[in-house]
Amino acid sequence: MDVVFLLRDVLDNNPIKARITHFDGITGNGKRRYNLTGDWIGNVPDMSELGFFATVKRNKCNKFKDAKWSSVSFPKSNVTSGNSVYQYTVIGVYTVSETETVNGYLSTIK
Repeated sequence: MDVVFLLRDVLDNNPIKARITHFDGITGNGKRRYNLTGDWIGNVPDMSELGFFATVKRNKCNKFKDAKWSSVSFPKSNVTSGNSVYQYTVIGVYTVSETETVNGYLSTIK
């Protein structure tokens, strides 16, 4: 898999319109499809710091189709990250404003 082209193609159609995007994990899910996770920061004034899940398919000409994006956010957290992905499960960490504790989560994307 040509990761440089995959990342460029996925970033080009990012409907989240992230200010900054960082990819942390990629996994194949069969049938020429790939799942990705990572972190993104929104534009001013929101500046949300969230994780994301994206899935992209390679067509028969080895070009990537438009990715399907989803934000990943732990309820009531001020920061959520997407650190790794296996099939449709994202693992990451989150924090809440009342504490400096970093907590872990697993999220299955449907």
